[in-house]
Amino acid sequence: MKLYILGNGKPLLRIVHILRNHKIQVLGVEQDKPLKGDDQISLERELYDLKIKRSNYKSISDDIDLIFVINYNKIIDVSLYNKPLINLHLGILPKYRGNNANAWAAINGEKKVGYTIHEIIDELDGGDIYYTFKYDISDDDNYLPAKTAIYSDIESKIATILLDIYNKKLVPMSQKGSHFIYCTRLRPSFGIIKDWNFSTEFFMNMMYVYSPPSGTGLKFFYKGLEYRIEKASRVANFENSIGIPGAIVYIRKGSLWVKTKDNVLSIDKLTSNGSDVEIESVFKIGGLL
Repeated sequence: MKLYILGNGKPLLRIVHILRNHKIQVLGVEQDKPLKGDDQISLERELYDLKIKRSNYKSISDDIDLIFVINYNKIIDVSLYNKPLINLHLGILPKYRGNNANAWAAINGEKKVGYTIHEIIDELDGGDIYYTFKYDISDDDNYLPAKTAIYSDIESKIATILLDIYNKKLVPMSQKGSHFIYCTRLRPSFGIIKDWNFSTEFFMNMMYVYSPPSGTGLKFFYKGLEYRIEKASRVANFENSIGIPGAIVYIRKGSLWVKTKDNVLSIDKLTSNGSDVEIESVFKIGGLL
């Protein structure tokens, strides 16, 4: 089987190596945009060493069996391609379409994240589904184990999945009639808490997404200083109640209990400017974040 890949960066190079190890030829690649500085030079050098051209699709289309898309952030005009277009979508379809779909799934309280292999059609992320991998989210965890599991599954199965699609061994599942949402790009600024009037579960879900090393950290400002929440937890037996969101209701053994919309969030470890914060010396009960 001979492929043309629309993609970019390290995910593109990783997939190229995997496919070549399974005797799948990659005849050409197309980037959505150049990388910055030395990253682009490194990409071009590695593709050159692999004897893969950054070529125009039309010039080699007759030799292509399938087009594979990974880490490609431009809307694709399917009319420009005369071979099947197959996308690797980091998210579980049919519900979570668009950017950062796994992060938004977690923020919305879903208990599974994963990836989907599907056909590309004019409707963004709306094509027939060939394969879905799902990973169960664990409470009080962060996204790194899920990310590791997702890429491990991709690396072990993607070559077989693409070959089975080409050889018509996989029966696609239509998304017609399915409920869905479109997700937008998640930015670090969304991880700065400005309003505590959300549920405790919402903040725990945000911790899952934003906790390092996968995320940039869930943060808030207090008296002009930025604080990053390194560890947070739910408080057992604390009754749901109405209160002042953002109010510090209790400080206990290095933990800061902050009122949320429905309950409290226990902030168990804080840093500021890279150093640990002694909570009792900075915050007081009754203060407002």
